[in-house]
Amino acid sequence: MSIPLFARYYYEGEIQRSEVDYNAALERWTRLRAQARAELSRTLSTCSGGRAPAALRRVALVEAKKAADSVEFAYKNAQSE
Repeated sequence: MSIPLFARYYYEGEIQRSEVDYNAALERWTRLRAQARAELSRTLSTCSGGRAPAALRRVALVEAKKAADSVEFAYKNAQSE
């Protein structure tokens, strides 16, 4: 009969995998956040320039809000994985 002894096993592989997953999620979040900010900036410049009718400005602001919410959702879900 043999009994496995886990002496000096410090879960290095699991720790390293978790760090890689965390860094990948952080990178995705950073990229999505930058995209959302760029989209919001474009929308705000369009709206403040007076080039768009009021109805189009409202729609654009709603879409920018949806994009920002999507980034927040992706970030929160990436952290829970």
